[in-house]
Amino acid sequence: MPEGQPSVWLKIERAKEHINDLEARTHGFFEPAPYDLVSERDSETEEIVFRFQRLPHAKDIPPLWGCIAADAIQNLRSTLDILWRRATVTSTKGSGRRRGMYFPFLGPDILKARLKRAKEPALKAALNIASTFKPYKGGNYYLWLLNEMSRIDKHEIPVLVIAAFRRGHIFAGTRNWRERGFVKHGMEVMQFSLIEDGQEFARLPGGYRRLTQDETGKKDEFTFTIAFDEGGPAKGEAVLPTLHEFLSVTNAIAEAFRRDDLIT
Repeated sequence: MPEGQPSVWLKIERAKEHINDLEARTHGFFEPAPYDLVSERDSETEEIVFRFQRLPHAKDIPPLWGCIAADAIQNLRSTLDILWRRATVTSTKGSGRRRGMYFPFLGPDILKARLKRAKEPALKAALNIASTFKPYKGGNYYLWLLNEMSRIDKHEIPVLVIAAFRRGHIFAGTRNWRERGFVKHGMEVMQFSLIEDGQEFARLPGGYRRLTQDETGKKDEFTFTIAFDEGGPAKGEAVLPTLHEFLSVTNAIAEAFRRDDLIT
């Protein structure tokens, strides 16, 4: 195997540094919370409408954070191409960059066809690993997304936006809630949702009202984070968890190549 293979692990380590840097920069950014929840009664339906209201102290996401996320993405994506060339160099004559020298982000049928045509043991092993990790849409989502995000970053910096929420709880009750107990209206968001000033969060039937913390002894619970905006393939995914998924799948692929003695 050729020299220089440690660059695979150096690239992964560099990506970790970018992710750790971004985590450190974002720590405490949403303390205090950038949005409050306000309520109003819909004059037509009599429902209580809850909306997010941006607070005066709320800060915009520094553009530099998008650059840091982009650097992590490019380090991880390029890692896959490097390990692919290291592993299959004996089966690809010459050192020029051409088709076949990059990690195969291909559909299952094309991967299967390439594997069938492959003759060199190293290339067969590498294609088997790639097929196992399903690097295509509808397969391994984060591996596919890593490739898509790296394409976008070649032309523009990812835009990060403020206050995507994971979950939120609001407390409301009827007029005689003290006898019947209060209602905890909860919402679990599986897909991160981007928040804008004035955006509607929830509605409750007429006859309910929002209860205060003094009345319930409980506080409305909201979790905010930073997310990729809707202009790219990530579409509102939380940034740090997504970067960690990218790191995890890249590291897993590299370890699979090492276990098969394709890289050191």
